[in-house]
Amino acid sequence: MAKATVITLGEEEKAMLLSWARRGKTERRLAERANVILAAAAGKPTKEIAHDLGTRPARVSKWRTRYARDGIEGLKDAPRQGAPVRYGQPAEKRILALLDQPPPSGFSTWSGPLIARELKDVSKHQVWRVMRRHGLSLTRRRSWCGFLKWEELSQTQRARILSQLQECPEIGNYHIMGFLSVLSKENPDEVVKVLERRVEIAESRESNDGYKPLPYNWYEQKLGVRDSRDFILIARGVLKWVAGRPASWYRRQAFRSIVGYYDESVIQVLSESLLSESREPFDAVVSVLREAPRTFALENVEFVQYALDAAQQYGPDQLKSMRGALWESVATGSKSGSAGEPFIEDIEQRDKSAEIARMLPNGSTEQEFYLSLHESAQESIRWHAERDEISADGRGW
Repeated sequence: MAKATVITLGEEEKAMLLSWARRGKTERRLAERANVILAAAAGKPTKEIAHDLGTRPARVSKWRTRYARDGIEGLKDAPRQGAPVRYGQPAEKRILALLDQPPPSGFSTWSGPLIARELKDVSKHQVWRVMRRHGLSLTRRRSWCGFLKWEELSQTQRARILSQLQECPEIGNYHIMGFLSVLSKENPDEVVKVLERRVEIAESRESNDGYKPLPYNWYEQKLGVRDSRDFILIARGVLKWVAGRPASWYRRQAFRSIVGYYDESVIQVLSESLLSESREPFDAVVSVLREAPRTFALENVEFVQYALDAAQQYGPDQLKSMRGALWESVATGSKSGSAGEPFIEDIEQRDKSAEIARMLPNGSTEQEFYLSLHESAQESIRWHAERDEISADGRGW
């Protein structure tokens, strides 16, 4: 039996493949190819990848081989007309020669796209291939003059960089996210200010065409704010900022990006805000709970009871909004499973919510909430089963 082609990924290539696989606007065929390579790089065998993606092993093998031979460019469709772009030793020498020059004004380091732009007839993917072939990394060289640490910058230089991060069209670039991730461990307040300011800029604009305040996904470049000794103080401050505009989707997204996950520390901050006599902190808690992890309400029953009780004190409208936020965090979002089988998430929601409801006082607000989650999961399982029957029959009527 032939051995499957081994796939290894560089940091920039992995970031690009992840963006292809997860962004809704990517053409389906490119998303599939990206998923093939990501799974192969993770060590999955060809047959397993084919099964997971619902395609043929031969198709998986084809793209593994193409990627091993041609890199990112090999995953793209061949042009239908015109001569193909060809690269050779002259292009490689020009790439390496340019790296020995300082980057253009306004840039602290060379990047693949920047080199491609300067050379005009070389793609950024070819730049990455040359870097890999020579064992070079653009992420490890600031420019021809070497490294420069954040602590070595003057206050003016730091302020200028942070200002540029606030104003630039997007910060979803792999290297920018990496920079913010590292900076947030030692200077969390600075990173929080950048994210809050970017959201405020987006909120002040009539249209955000070309301006994306937050990354679509941080992937493995998670922020390190919670490593700070002042994490709870920072989380309180961000929640207070959310309270200034609790209906803002961007603000609750920023809150989740900053706090990372909803553990005991975050629950403490949320619980404190529910004690407030004013509505703004309550509305902020409702807002950020919509972004809570799917299992949050199933694993933190005491907090759910506390939150629903606090909502009742404000009135029926607030109780409805709190129930809605908690329900949304559990019942919405992406789901996983095999064809013809219920989604794993629906099964977990159905079983755990029923188990929790049985332990709660009959007729209580919290029992009604968990029973509603149970019924919602049952309905989802039933609806998808009926749809699968129609798909298997091959008729849509």
